[in-house]
This record gives sequence, C-alpha cells and structure tokens, in this order.
Amino acid sequence: MFGHSTGMLRWSSLLLTIVVILLYSRSTDSIRWLALGQSNKLWNHAQHCPRTRFERKRYGLAGVQTRLCKRHADLMPIIMKSASQSVMVCQQQFKNYRWNCSSVRQVPKLPPDLTKGTREQALVYALSAAAVAHGIAKACSSGTIAYCPCGNAVSGAKFDDYIRRGCSDNVPYGQKVSKEWTKIKKFKAAMRLQQQQQQQQQQLQQKQQQFQRSRYRNRKRVQSQRSYHDDIMRYMRENRNVYPYLHKKPKRIVLAPRARMNHHNYRVGRNIINHMLELKCKCHGVSGSCNLKTCWKVLPPLIQIGEMLRKKYSRAAEVRWLNGGNSARYNVEPYALVGRVTEDDLVYIRKSPDYCTEDRRVGSIGTQGRTCNATEQSSAGCDSMCCGRGHEIVFEYVISNCRCRYVHCCYVECDRCRELAEKHVCK
Repeated sequence: MFGHSTGMLRWSSLLLTIVVILLYSRSTDSIRWLALGQSNKLWNHAQHCPRTRFERKRYGLAGVQTRLCKRHADLMPIIMKSASQSVMVCQQQFKNYRWNCSSVRQVPKLPPDLTKGTREQALVYALSAAAVAHGIAKACSSGTIAYCPCGNAVSGAKFDDYIRRGCSDNVPYGQKVSKEWTKIKKFKAAMRLQQQQQQQQQQLQQKQQQFQRSRYRNRKRVQSQRSYHDDIMRYMRENRNVYPYLHKKPKRIVLAPRARMNHHNYRVGRNIINHMLELKCKCHGVSGSCNLKTCWKVLPPLIQIGEMLRKKYSRAAEVRWLNGGNSARYNVEPYALVGRVTEDDLVYIRKSPDYCTEDRRVGSIGTQGRTCNATEQSSAGCDSMCCGRGHEIVFEYVISNCRCRYVHCCYVECDRCRELAEKHVCK
C-alpha cells in the first residue's frame, strides 16, 4: 500500500513536470524575437514596449522579454539592431548554399526548417545569441550604455610605464544580457518543481516512518493502512493547485529534446565570442615613436563570428539525450550518434532535407531559379546548387562602373554603363 502511494506520487510529479516543461517550451523557447529587426520604431523608453498580447505576438516576444524591455529599455535599440544583423549575416554567409537562410525573413512566423530540430535551426539560435552578446559588449566600450563599464584589463600583456589600458569590449556583460534575453524559462521552472517534489517525498517518507514506528497490529494495522492511504489521497485532492494536470496525459513529449538543443546552441553562440577577442594597440609619441602605448581588446565584426559559426554548422553533431526526452531532468548533456560532441559544438536532433526541391512541409523552397557558378566545384557551383537537374544560361542587362580614371587630386571617377551579362540559373 505504501509503495503504491509513493510510486503514484512520484509518477504524478513526473507527469506534472513534463507538462509544465512543454507549456514553457512553446512560449519562450524560440527565435521569434528576431522580428524586432523589422521594426521601424526606436524603442528607448518603457512606454515603447509591447503592452498587449497582440503587440507581443507581432514582435515575437515572450513575457520574460517584455519585462526585460520595460526594466532596461535603453538596451532595446541594441537588441533590435542585433536582430537585424543576425538575419543579414545569416543570409550573407549562406547565399551560396542550397539553404540560403531566407526563411529567417518570415519571423515571427517560423517555418519547419527552424522548428524541427535541424542543424539550420541550431545555426540561427547560436547566431542570434552571439549577435546580442556582441552588440551589448560593443555598446559598453563605446559608452552607449551609461551604467556598463569597459571590459576587463587586457590579459597576457605586461603593463609597464609606457603601456596603459584602453577600454575593452565588455564581453561578460554582453553574455549576461544575451543569456537573460534568450533565457529558456522551462529550466528554471524544472528546478523549482524538482525542489518541490523532493520536499513532498521527504514529507511522505516522514509519514511512512511515523507509521512504521506505530504499534498497531492485525485489524487495527489494516485500518491504519487504509487511513494512511486516505490521508495521502485527501492531501493530493486538497492541493490540486500544485497538481493541476495530475490526471491529464502529457502530449508531444518530443518537444523536450528540442528545448534542450536550443538551450545548448544558445550557449554555444554566447561563448564563441570568448575566443575571438583581438588585441589592439595605439602608439603615442613624437613622430610615432611609441613612447606610450594604449592597448585594449575588441571583438571582430559580426560577419566574422557568423563565418566561425558557419564552420561549426558544417561540423554540427546529431545527438540524442540519454533519458530520451521523457525525464524532467534539465542538466543532461547530449551524446553524439557519431563521434564525440563537446560544449562548443552545434547540435541538432533531426537530419535536414537536401533543400533541392520545394517542400513546404520541411521548410524547403528548392533551388529552381537560383543563380549558380558554372566554373566552380563548390556549394555555389551549378552541379551542387542545381542538384543534378542542370542549368540554363540567361542574359540580362546590368548597370556597372566603366571607363574609370584618376582625377588629380585625388579620387577615381567612373562612368555608369549598361552591359549585357551572362547568368547561369538552375532548372
């Protein structure tokens, strides 16, 4: 009887945790907020933040993001710029690939290639987190954020009398804001629920121990068992606010691994900028004698970070979680189906389509009509881009610079000419 009650309580707690995780994963675990990059408004005051659910949905914001907007409205112009740059960099990095990141333009609506757990989804999540961290870190060093200081002193350099510290990009603060902005609320909720379940199990064990120490026997013991079981059921009925989904069957448990995948890739994006700081120095002195040198660390342009993530995209690992996605544990690391996976690798849980033909069910727009290079043997080459369907040659007029000449002093002047150009297009 006691084992049955204990098992039922544990199973009910597990079902509750899974259901709550699924509810949170839908609302906060997405990149819909990239729609901020499409806004023409300047959000620099709390009153500019969404006030209604319709406005939140329009810009793809979750509740936690709206609250952050109201508390730190001065960060919103930077986050909005980061959203716009994420889309621009993604499309620039993948313009010569079958998947050209055009689906990101549809936010806040997300097509299947950004929701099914593909490597493309992994790339966009990591890039968006990196863009926010990059933008905030740069804003701190430029003085745009009044309360954010310069980054830490330049490490690895010996500061003698002739070297002084400059204002480095504040990477830790950028990562902190990025983490708050892209926070997946389900992990925090899972931790609270886990603590509640531990407390409930401790209370149940205490009651069991108290009962086992009792001296009831025979019929009195049986009556006590029934009384104890009734007490447990009455406790669960009276606390239905703690068990709102106790008797409901959880649905779509497959969402849990995607949320963990997104959490992992967000972290990869935030942390990648740690390895990309560059040392910059400026000399001071007569005729550049460098009697005094100022040094600081800066992040490269976001396009270089996007290039690094594109390389990680090509090496992304398909993973599974040890618990199969049916557990409330949030701190389980993935394992790769082939090879090994580290905390710096992008991960995905579903193979991508080949993106050769149009299939809206998987988020593929196909490559028909795409421009290709007939002389290259790369992803931009016609053999790869056209998926073996062949290509055709078309001619069109283009406007370009011509008859350029040097004008004294000191610039180059060109005419604008209309020329007939050859272009290769996939069939």
